[in-house]
Amino acid sequence: MQRTTAIVLSLILGATVVAEQQTPPPPQQAPVFRSGVDLVTVDVRVIDQGGRPMTSLASWDFKVSIDGRPRRVVWATVERYTSRPDEGVPAPAATTATGTEPAAPPPVRRHYLLAVDETSFDLKNAPVAMQAARRFIDGLQPRDMVALFAYPVGGAQTNLTTDHAVVRKAIDRVMGVRDLSFGMFHMTPSEFIDIAAGDVEARSRVVLRECGPAVSTHPRCADQVLAEARSAVAYYEGIAGQSLGALKGVLKDFEKIDGRKTIIMVTGGMIQSDRGTRPDNSTLLKLVGEWAAAANTSFYLIHMDSSFLDAFSVVRPGPPNVQSLLRDRNILGIGLERIVDSAGGELFRVEAGTGDAAFNRVLTETSAYYLLGVAPEDRDRDGRTHRLDVEIGQGGLSVRNRKQVLIPKR
Repeated sequence: MQRTTAIVLSLILGATVVAEQQTPPPPQQAPVFRSGVDLVTVDVRVIDQGGRPMTSLASWDFKVSIDGRPRRVVWATVERYTSRPDEGVPAPAATTATGTEPAAPPPVRRHYLLAVDETSFDLKNAPVAMQAARRFIDGLQPRDMVALFAYPVGGAQTNLTTDHAVVRKAIDRVMGVRDLSFGMFHMTPSEFIDIAAGDVEARSRVVLRECGPAVSTHPRCADQVLAEARSAVAYYEGIAGQSLGALKGVLKDFEKIDGRKTIIMVTGGMIQSDRGTRPDNSTLLKLVGEWAAAANTSFYLIHMDSSFLDAFSVVRPGPPNVQSLLRDRNILGIGLERIVDSAGGELFRVEAGTGDAAFNRVLTETSAYYLLGVAPEDRDRDGRTHRLDVEIGQGGLSVRNRKQVLIPKR
């Protein structure tokens, strides 16, 4: 983990040098919105049913709560990204409940991090996901900054840079390291979770399938199945913990970069129990929202779900278990859903195809967002993270926002 943190720190600190070498000086600082109270700035994306940003809302269209208590939205402004600072239609004035604030100029660039969980892909599935990632990079605007962080192997990493060709080339080094032939028995995730939790019937079914009806000829089979199930839940719990630890390191270093950032987590899934037993990384998963709030970072998760193909693949050892297939797909997504619940953002599940649609959706959704000036109360100003909820009154729209906000002390 120390090596991973050192690499990530190099990734972040190298961004400033690269940006200075490859981009002209940024425009003057955007106007600062002021009012009679100290405001907390919240960024929100409002998306229509076609995945396009909605940019015609006013401050009174938003309902914001901190820890479940309503807070006043003083102003709202739309931020749009353009290919160059001098092109495109300027953002309109920020509409407020009492008038208008001067509009900020279009943001200079977006900051993306492609975070690839190599432990969730095997050798055959990783290249498919990475082909879509390359095309995502090709769709970035010239001034957009992007970095690659493949973990935990660490062989494919780059600095945050506008040199997209460097990142594109580094993607070739991403490797899938998942091993489908874990252990001597052919248990699915739902089976080893049930058996490790003490489900006698589940163990009997696996013993019958793996050792045959004449169990008396294999007296140790039941014990071996139980031991392997326990090893499996411990292994996958450790893998998930390692992945979340790497993610924490990235977000901690992202705190050093000004502005809003977007992490695109590309994964084949994260195995978590659906019955409250192991593997269970819920404590760490709940903290992702705090890490994201401190780093001013939004999340998109792209789940390249190959569970159906894996179950019927000729290279997968043992016969497929059709009965547990749907449950196994759910188990692979539980951890990802908890990340979204904690940090906000969106989870896209890709069950067939290349994943291009999901990556294109991210590009479209991140082309514009709202900044809301929210007035907290004195009791909110404790230097800690707080639960943040944002709603709008119009139907047919989706709201993307971080689920927690860091409110500094006065």
